[in-house]
Amino acid sequence: EIYSDFLNHLLDNRQNDIEYILDWTAISLQSRNLTYLVTAGQEGVGKGIFGKILELLHGSDNYLAIGGQSIKKQFNSQFHGKTLIYINEIKDISGDLDEKVKLFNEDHMEVEKKGIDSETLRNYANFYFSTNNLDAIKLSENQRRYSFVDITRTRFIFNDTWKELYKSENINALASFLFNREYNPKYIATPYRSETTQFIQTVNDQDWQIYIKEELFTKYNGRNITISDLNKLLKFMGFKGITHARTKVY
Repeated sequence: EIYSDFLNHLLDNRQNDIEYILDWTAISLQSRNLTYLVTAGQEGVGKGIFGKILELLHGSDNYLAIGGQSIKKQFNSQFHGKTLIYINEIKDISGDLDEKVKLFNEDHMEVEKKGIDSETLRNYANFYFSTNNLDAIKLSENQRRYSFVDITRTRFIFNDTWKELYKSENINALASFLFNREYNPKYIATPYRSETTQFIQTVNDQDWQIYIKEELFTKYNGRNITISDLNKLLKFMGFKGITHARTKVY
């Protein structure tokens, strides 16, 4: 019951998000998630508390917590053999770093130590990201990795009652529940789409993309428009930074 109370706080009583985070955690113990769980929102609401619960569930030998800047480093030997990696306070995952993070969910990972040739080893890790910045991760329309859950804006006041979250007998009971939970298998590889996911996708769109979604589709509904004419129209409207439109997008 203490974990139910905590998740109801963290996820603002959103039942769909609660069921998903339980599924994701169950998969992390029974199998391996191919999507990354993300909590993005205000500081002090309990994102790190959930990370500590994951550590206790997986065991300290199987768990690694690192700052967001650490994933930019070349050497990653600390990832090897871990089943849960918590990357907190991420600032900006885009460009080359985004390409690097894409490889985190592969079945095998190239592990490199300083002064030693890299080797390809089995990847056992589940990845949990947290951030205070909603725009820290740039999402494409067909993103296949990040599962955002909608979290609260209410600060979490840790007191003696909440220490029950860390008690070994309670962790053992939660682990037993999760080991026996029949999770939705689609969530192993399919990202969870929450209101936060949709909001971040909109925020990350460029102005010309927003114009197409919100105005042009309505104005030209039922009519044909060539890619060439679309590019000319967007440039005529004064939008900057437009690359060649792709037919698969439109």
